[in-house]
Amino acid sequence: MRITRYMKLKTPEEVKEEFYLAGDSVSEWAMIHGFPPSLVYRVLRSKDLPRRGKSHDIAVKLGMKHGTVSAIRAKKQPGTLVTTD
Repeated sequence: MRITRYMKLKTPEEVKEEFYLAGDSVSEWAMIHGFPPSLVYRVLRSKDLPRRGKSHDIAVKLGMKHGTVSAIRAKKQPGTLVTTD
């Protein structure tokens, strides 16, 4: 999904509600995307958006932050697909 600056960002509560409505777990999403579940939970609990690293990538993938996911970090994460546009 390509995020544009016009896309409304989600709050942590909205992300949790989406997981609940879809019947998905945060842990399952984390493992599928190659992130430690504890780090995803930490991003969802944080009052501030992460600035860099895996936490930044998680916030971007969840739609909580504008930006791009680092292709360098994505290549290091097992089970993560890297696509180039």
